[in-house]
Amino acid sequence: ATTSVELTIGAATSPDAGLTDALSASDGSTARLARTNSGAITALHITPADDALDTARAAIERSLNAAVYRSIDFPDAEVGVGAVWTVDQQVLSGITLNQRTTVTLRALDGDRATLDVAITQTPESSVWNLPDNAGTLNIASYTFTGAGTLDVDLSRPLPVGGSITAGGEQMYTDPDSTTVLRQTVGDSITWTAR
Repeated sequence: ATTSVELTIGAATSPDAGLTDALSASDGSTARLARTNSGAITALHITPADDALDTARAAIERSLNAAVYRSIDFPDAEVGVGAVWTVDQQVLSGITLNQRTTVTLRALDGDRATLDVAITQTPESSVWNLPDNAGTLNIASYTFTGAGTLDVDLSRPLPVGGSITAGGEQMYTDPDSTTVLRQTVGDSITWTAR
């Protein structure tokens, strides 16, 4: 069984002042998530506001995708404090990544659970096929890890508190030249309930 979660984007902000300005026209954008009873998010649909700028649309999509890929899928069997489980999934972000999320149930009080979360991602292939048949890059190195703590109310569809911060470094090489591309990436997802 799945639950549909409807979201409305309000006054979105960014540490980048230029992006915050672009986001102002996105007020009123909506999103819909499909969530299984175990907590896995199986679908995401975003409807931008009519006046939303492309840069703001892309930023909102990246943020919601990061939140989806940081969601927690609970085991089918009952678990108690100290239980540890892993969730394996594919992340599609230009490169197909295999993500492993390790979850530890740190505390349980009625319907409130505190979860410690650790994330690692590895590329499925050592070659990145660039969009629009623009060629390939070799993935020379790829690290991406994250950790955090989430507060979950088991009667609500999304976390009610906590955060997960993730990041890493990647290096790509052009198979036809000596060109090397290095990048450092990261994101942080914070949940609060009102």
